[in-house]
Amino acid sequence: MTNNHQQNNQNKIVSSNQKLTRYSSELLKRGLNLAKSIEKETITPDDWRLKGNDLFRNGAYEEALICYEKALEINRNYSLAWNNRGSVFGMLKRYEEALLSYEKALEIQPNDDMAWKNKAKILGSKFNRYEEAIYCYEQVLKINPNDAESLWLKGADLAEIGHYEDAIKSYDKALEINPDFCEVWLIRGNQLNDLGRYEEALTSYGKILEIQPNEKHEFVACAWQMRGVILDKLGRHEEALFSYEKALNFRLNEYSVCSECSKILYKLGRYEESLIYSDKVLEIKPDDGVLWYNKGQILIKIGLYEEAIDCYDQALLFTTNDPVVWNNRGYILEQLGHFEEALNSYDKALKIEPNFELSINNRKRLLNKDAYQFQNEISALCDHLSQLQHEICKDRDENQK
Repeated sequence: MTNNHQQNNQNKIVSSNQKLTRYSSELLKRGLNLAKSIEKETITPDDWRLKGNDLFRNGAYEEALICYEKALEINRNYSLAWNNRGSVFGMLKRYEEALLSYEKALEIQPNDDMAWKNKAKILGSKFNRYEEAIYCYEQVLKINPNDAESLWLKGADLAEIGHYEDAIKSYDKALEINPDFCEVWLIRGNQLNDLGRYEEALTSYGKILEIQPNEKHEFVACAWQMRGVILDKLGRHEEALFSYEKALNFRLNEYSVCSECSKILYKLGRYEESLIYSDKVLEIKPDDGVLWYNKGQILIKIGLYEEAIDCYDQALLFTTNDPVVWNNRGYILEQLGHFEEALNSYDKALKIEPNFELSINNRKRLLNKDAYQFQNEISALCDHLSQLQHEICKDRDENQK
């Protein structure tokens, strides 16, 4: 089986090499120019690899690939060139070929921890072959137990297959080696948040803020934002608001953060402030019907009913099939005395969702209200006619006298 596997790999590598020979003549000319740029009488595989590394760092991946191929023409057992060839294929999104290159590097040098790690990254992130990726990270850690990156990447793949506790242990080992690894603190916090272990998650995010308290870094912004998410879940709204506003120092006019600030201020009854954030969110996403609906809800709390109706109308431009918007629009119209329009809104809601109990009850109440008002008007008219009749009779009696 091993010989067959090696033969299959060798065939794939040969096929890959054949594809490479079909490059355009222009690309081959560039290969010759690369050779000229190395000012030595005898060019070694190392020279080609180092030249390829320079090109790789500058984003010239096709040219870098030519250099690594040249190195391998001279020495087919040059594991570093195979590894770097794999990295180029990864950047070119030719992942199968990248994997084959890493495997060839490992055939030559089984203790190449970098090749194991590169292979693991491809297996996990590009092929979702997480168990195989975890095995590769374990090989890295046998060679280099203090590789913090491999520990946390192994943890991330463990989480992908549902081994959450093992994932957190792996993160913790990485953080023992590098306590200032903010990216790992963030991932650990997110994992704990997903598991509902909120206080532990808050501790993880707090570590980031200890490490980089004043730096405008993406991890710091994420830490403040995620603290806000958890504190809001815990009902600690004032603290959540503080965290979100801190996040806004790094993410000015960030849609999600402004949206959460608006929601929390609404919960706290600070409606005018909630409205300010609502408007900021609508500046970013003016075509979001839910945002217009939310603004309408805030305006109702302030007592601006006509403006709330305008917001509901804007919402219905984008969310025409939402019975809740139609229902709430009807209710406000009813409060404003626009009964016919209110009834039409309730009917629209029920057309979308015939069993929508809220609209059924609102419609029934409105119709009963109309019947009651009509009955009162008839009663008042009868009283008025009775009074007129009494006055006529009184005038007639006085005339007869």
